[in-house]
Amino acid sequence: MSKEDGGWNESIGNFNPHFSAGAFFGYSFSDLFGFQVEGLYRGTFGGDWKSGNIQIPAMIMVQFAEHQHFGLGIIYNHTLNNPSYFEGPIQFEFESVTNSSIYAYAEFSSLTEKIFKDGNYTVFTGELRKLRAFFKFAYAITPTTIKFKPNSGPITLWEAPPSISFRPFFFEFGVRYDIPTLFDSGNNTKPNRRRKR
Repeated sequence: MSKEDGGWNESIGNFNPHFSAGAFFGYSFSDLFGFQVEGLYRGTFGGDWKSGNIQIPAMIMVQFAEHQHFGLGIIYNHTLNNPSYFEGPIQFEFESVTNSSIYAYAEFSSLTEKIFKDGNYTVFTGELRKLRAFFKFAYAITPTTIKFKPNSGPITLWEAPPSISFRPFFFEFGVRYDIPTLFDSGNNTKPNRRRKR
């Protein structure tokens, strides 16, 4: 977070690893285009679950290879509990926090391939699994705005501005598994791509 206003020209920042868990629904309109929506809980490792976010990502996918997708979409982000302070070299108390609620995101995903070890060699079988690995990048369209409480301490080491706005972003790596395929008979020689995933 940084801002230059009235002679104040400093920056503060924070980085935390997060995790996301949830479910997804997808549908292929054709061999080329598809749609996917997710419901996710996103939280910090070791943190209180009430401090996390509920996210609803939705995207249009382009299937440019038999088992690989590229998608563009938006994420609706709902924060369960806003923080009341910034914990860093100097602690700042917040009067109010308005978190980013809409993110734009891009995603690349690919089905994984079965492999096995043969001595010192790794052999790729060419047989695809139902486990899909993905990489996601998201950038906030709506800003996060923080209003600081006035400093009431006897010593002021660093004067915070009345408020600050910034647009957060995040990278995410993960996997998805197509659970309904556990109940497929396996008799189909060619899968029907135009189906729910």
